[in-house]
Amino acid sequence: MFEGAVGCNFGAVGVAVTDQEIFDIENQRNESLRSHGLLELDSRALEVLLTFLGQAPVFPCYYAAETVCELIELYYALRSSYSPEVGDPELIEKNAASFESSEGSVDLIDLDALIIFSCDP
Repeated sequence: MFEGAVGCNFGAVGVAVTDQEIFDIENQRNESLRSHGLLELDSRALEVLLTFLGQAPVFPCYYAAETVCELIELYYALRSSYSPEVGDPELIEKNAASFESSEGSVDLIDLDALIIFSCDP
């Protein structure tokens, strides 16, 4: 189910991914869920995240799968740090905005700052 969504989302924005890269993305998703103690009943939130990222003007098409794996980890780290009342759309917006403000460099995204910012009234 998720594998088809990854291929479709990337194909829709003109990024080609191999079967192995889709497998790696799925493995990263599963590992991130496990490491953050999360359970996900469907992949809709991740499909929306992939769509946002694929359309971002700073999305690096030449290493798309690696970038997506890093952003999946960031998304689930945020998900596990926020209260359940915070919806996936808000987290996806934060994730996408951070990605764009870092000009497509996941290494420049400060997870701690995102978490602290979210706790401010």
